[in-house]
Amino acid sequence: MSETASRKALSFKSLIDRIQLLKFSELKDRQPTHALVENTDLVIVRYDEEAYVLYGRCLHRGAMLADVHVDEQDNLICGVHQWDYRIDSGVSAYNNNEYLYKFNPEGLSTFDYDMHRLAGVNYAGII
Repeated sequence: MSETASRKALSFKSLIDRIQLLKFSELKDRQPTHALVENTDLVIVRYDEEAYVLYGRCLHRGAMLADVHVDEQDNLICGVHQWDYRIDSGVSAYNNNEYLYKFNPEGLSTFDYDMHRLAGVNYAGII
């Protein structure tokens, strides 16, 4: 039997490593917050009683999106060239084909989000 075939199967739970980013109560509504996880910049935005975690850099200029403002239509507005990204989806209204990667763990409530690493893929959230 090959070494690969003889390996014990791992359960889903054994692949998860939780990392506390911050507490939901620490987030200010519609104010971008920065997090750095595994050398990846993230932007976290509270929107009423939800929290969204998106890739934290503008796709065009690389600007930090935690340093930007949220406009009246609930878009993150890049401070370098005014490009927009929806805080709830990461999709640009200027061009719907352009979007920030959205980290969205499934099965966790708003008040129980946290950062997950699963087999090299990051899932992010808030606790």
